[in-house]
Amino acid sequence: MVHLFTLLILASNKLTLDDCISIAKKNNLQIIQAKKSVEIAKNDVNSAYSSRYPDINFSSGYSRDYKDNSLTPATDKHSASVGLSYQLYNGGYTCASIEIAKIRAEIAEENYRLTEQEVILSVKQTFFSILEKEEKIKLSDKILSRRKEDYSLIKLKYNVGRESYPSVEESEVNLSQAEYDKLSAEEELKLSKVDLNLLLGRNSQTELLLKNESTELRELPPCSEFISQAKDLRPDIRIENLNHKVLYLQSKETKSEYFPKLNLSSSYGLGGSGFFSGDDISGLKDNPLSVGVSLSFPIFDGFSTKSKIKSSSLEIIKHTIKLTELEQNIESEILQAYSNWTLAKKRLELSEKSLNAIQDMYELTRLQYEQGNTTYFFFQQKEAELTKAEYNYITSLNDLQITIANLYKAGGL
Repeated sequence: MVHLFTLLILASNKLTLDDCISIAKKNNLQIIQAKKSVEIAKNDVNSAYSSRYPDINFSSGYSRDYKDNSLTPATDKHSASVGLSYQLYNGGYTCASIEIAKIRAEIAEENYRLTEQEVILSVKQTFFSILEKEEKIKLSDKILSRRKEDYSLIKLKYNVGRESYPSVEESEVNLSQAEYDKLSAEEELKLSKVDLNLLLGRNSQTELLLKNESTELRELPPCSEFISQAKDLRPDIRIENLNHKVLYLQSKETKSEYFPKLNLSSSYGLGGSGFFSGDDISGLKDNPLSVGVSLSFPIFDGFSTKSKIKSSSLEIIKHTIKLTELEQNIESEILQAYSNWTLAKKRLELSEKSLNAIQDMYELTRLQYEQGNTTYFFFQQKEAELTKAEYNYITSLNDLQITIANLYKAGGL
């Protein structure tokens, strides 16, 4: 059943980035699988608690004894019994097992958060990629129109003997290149839309129209504070901290083998030849109520437990080093993300200024070329620089959006 919110979004035709993220959270297959893993882990907690309860069993039997003497009738025997067994103490193994199950449920939830963040990042990257390609298609139309005009101008000059034929050929090649660039952008746009539809859990060929809403980077704390928050918030480090707790509890499980095991057992049974028919209840005295307690104490197991405990200690040390390495990687990742964001902002500012300057220079050079005051080579060079500056500006816009998305992901936001 499609969620009402999803229907409302689809009815509005155009999807914003927030719309896409909301749809992905509900329909993305990776996120759905992660949710199921959480449910399984929570169910495992219930299974772990079952070891705290006693085991109760009921058994019943029937047998028929035949005598050697054919004159002696066969004897029927019936029996029924109820037995109970309960482990009173096992060195803390049960408590450790339950705690491990609880922690693994928390790990599953953090894995769900991690999967969701990774999917959201992919949605953002693909969303901005689609917007970039749409802008490039618009730009390719503009460039194509400009080069057609330039080609007409150059051909006109050639016809009156004021331009060489190689210049006409080069201008024609530039026009064909603009046509190819437009086709390439259109094909890339189709593929990006397929990717986004799949991320949203929809059919790959579903019509997809996006609405570009400018998003400002919300205020972030200083880099050092941001790193500190990330070490608390990021799912990957929370998962590893929880895994560290699991290693300690598994070590506790292993150490429980050094302790004695105390078990309680009880049984009550009925039996006899006429037990079920009710004709004879004398069998009751043959199977009285019994209650017992057993204690087992490990004496020697060939140093197996000692070896397991040593391995557990080494795993804890190894994992401590892994945690330290992860913290260092998080710090490095955030510093890099901050740097990329800072540079992307500056690059966008420079590309915009560069575009304006080159645009003015191209217009001036075109006017000079029309008046015969400059060469085709110089004119064509300025047009190529303008085309590059126009594409660089669109790429810079996309890069800034992507660096913002990566910065949020690096901080666990």
